[in-house]
Amino acid sequence: MTIPVEHRRPSIGRLAPGSLARLLGIGYGAVVYAVFVATLLYAIGFVGGVMVPKSIDTGTIWPSSVALCIDLQLLGLFMAQHSGMALRGIKWVLTGYVPPLVERATDVLCASLVLILLFAAWQPLPARVWQTADPRVIAALRSLSALG
Repeated sequence: MTIPVEHRRPSIGRLAPGSLARLLGIGYGAVVYAVFVATLLYAIGFVGGVMVPKSIDTGTIWPSSVALCIDLQLLGLFMAQHSGMALRGIKWVLTGYVPPLVERATDVLCASLVLILLFAAWQPLPARVWQTADPRVIAALRSLSALG
């Protein structure tokens, strides 16, 4: 079965081993994964409220409804990006514009950038959502957070 020309995806071809383009692709992937690791480490501090300038509980205090609306939109944006990039059709289109070598790195970069936006724009809720005073529960929660 032949695919009509108008339904064929554009292709930029594979990168030859040892070519400059391939080396640049590998360098791009290394930089992207460094951004990912930094974003992941910031996420740990963001959720745990340790060693980062802005955490889940810091920022401008808005009314609960406004803060919740902003935060839900940020989470929705991350969910849409993260799920959308996993769709076969999106990957098919993306690999028409970037070599297969950097397709995964581009996916990771997009997810990292959306997470960075989420951290920057996150609004704390003005009231405490939950709290515990039992030191064993606190230790268990911190352990689970560290393992996550």
